[in-house]
Amino acid sequence: MANAALQDEAGQLFPPEIQQLYLWTGSYCQFTPLKAKKSPQNRVSCKMLLIHVPGHMVHPLNLHIEPTSYLLPSQQPQKLTETWTIPGSDLASVIDVLWELTRLNQATSSVPKCGVKTHRFPYHKCDRSQVFVVEATTRELQSSSCCNNPDKTIDCTICGKAVKHKLLHSHTGGHILRAQMGIKEDHLVTQVTVGNPCGFCGQSSHPVRLTKEGKKCTFQPSSSCPLTITFSLGAAATSTKNSPSTNVPIYCSICPATSGDHAVVWKYNMAHHLGTMHAEWHPTQLLPADLITAMKITHFEQEHLGIPGELISLADSNEEEAETGEGTSSTLARTKRKVRGPALGQCQSKQERCPA
Repeated sequence: MANAALQDEAGQLFPPEIQQLYLWTGSYCQFTPLKAKKSPQNRVSCKMLLIHVPGHMVHPLNLHIEPTSYLLPSQQPQKLTETWTIPGSDLASVIDVLWELTRLNQATSSVPKCGVKTHRFPYHKCDRSQVFVVEATTRELQSSSCCNNPDKTIDCTICGKAVKHKLLHSHTGGHILRAQMGIKEDHLVTQVTVGNPCGFCGQSSHPVRLTKEGKKCTFQPSSSCPLTITFSLGAAATSTKNSPSTNVPIYCSICPATSGDHAVVWKYNMAHHLGTMHAEWHPTQLLPADLITAMKITHFEQEHLGIPGELISLADSNEEEAETGEGTSSTLARTKRKVRGPALGQCQSKQERCPA
């Protein structure tokens, strides 16, 4: 498609509503695979190039028919006197809608990518300036494409330190846990969002979910965060010296089965989730065993994330040592205290009498 001309062949200016139209020139954009060997003719047949576009990235257009004389003479299609048209403002609105749907579906990685061998794309105005290029979208896609290398260094949005991308979620997890435990950090670029921070950037508005891609049998974390990266949930759930944080997406087994992705919460955010989404859960009720296990934060993990010793639950650590012979396990003491309730035979108030 091409922008309408500013004036006709006689030099008369077209009305503004005509000047902002985009008309089909009767030609098609030519694409090439990103990793294809160049043919002698530098062309690609239809069978060699398949572009898969998810349904939520397709939007109908309300096209009109106008004379091809609205185009520059060099752009007018041969043997056609009329062609499809659409106002530029409508195209801009459609682009905004499509990108918003893509973000809501957390599908930025599904945007098809291909090479371009044409001067017609992206679209241009008559002054040759590009149009319908969403700058924020472009930056985010470029950022995500640069993040495909797990060994590439990424600047932490919280402290600004450069860390390997594959270690970013563990590094950010340290900031999140320290913030949640009230530990002040100096020289931060920005603060961790209170409540439900993203496990990749420490900010909000990036919901997480667990998905299976292709023929993979295991779940992978998926997020609209531009710093997202796939990683093994099993490996990330084990605290090590190089990657001590086990802040991974986990399912809330209290949420109804119909909750879908809303039941997926970053591990360190689960206490906030329970307090806001399940406020009706009585303090004396025990949490499901699988949820307590999933929420466990080991003594080793807290220690290597810089949690001061006085804030680490030594009682739970000693209890675990007695059971396993190792000094590396503890739990979120505050969460366990909330769900334990009063000890057996202990009165809940001074006015109540204990049964004989």
